[in-house]
Amino acid sequence: MARINWLHVSDLRMGSGQSTMLFHPDVRDGLERDLRQLHAEAGPWDALILTGNLTENGLPREFERVDAFLDSMLAYLAELGSTPVVLAVPGGQDASWPRSDELATAWRDPAARALLRAPRGGSPHAGRPFWEGLASAFEPFSEWQRRRCPERWAGPVPLVPGDFVHVIEKDGCRLGVLGLNSAYAHFGASDHAGFLDVDTRFAR
Repeated sequence: MARINWLHVSDLRMGSGQSTMLFHPDVRDGLERDLRQLHAEAGPWDALILTGNLTENGLPREFERVDAFLDSMLAYLAELGSTPVVLAVPGGQDASWPRSDELATAWRDPAARALLRAPRGGSPHAGRPFWEGLASAFEPFSEWQRRRCPERWAGPVPLVPGDFVHVIEKDGCRLGVLGLNSAYAHFGASDHAGFLDVDTRFAR
């Protein structure tokens, strides 16, 4: 029976002093031992799914460290017999949030939030400055995603940075993967309770 398998990884947090632990020989040996055991039980893997907080501060140099780690990890997975596609959504740590509270203020006002979430239609969206600010905050991630992940699905363009749809096909099986950035309303270190959101409209 045909199967589609994936490996899920989260919170690499490349960028802090602690992230160097993933490159330490002892830690690396332990990681490879665990991957080898998992691969024997659940491989080969068709997708490597990364779900947020790849970095600490969303800086380009931190994504370079993510690249170095992934290149090494993918090379090892290839030795095990897996050549997975890389799929990723960002976390709150993967954005370079602006110092201004303007985005958070706009999102926390119910009337303003309803306007920001309104359908765009064919005319310029009333919340354009807001969404442009978000796009700027997530641009290092978006640039990395364009480089490392499959080309975007040929459907409507997602409004939220990092959102994607991808279909994995193998031996007559098809698996749709919907990636949603649930961290785009984090806006830095504020209290996020009741204000987080996902936008699935592009995938309908």
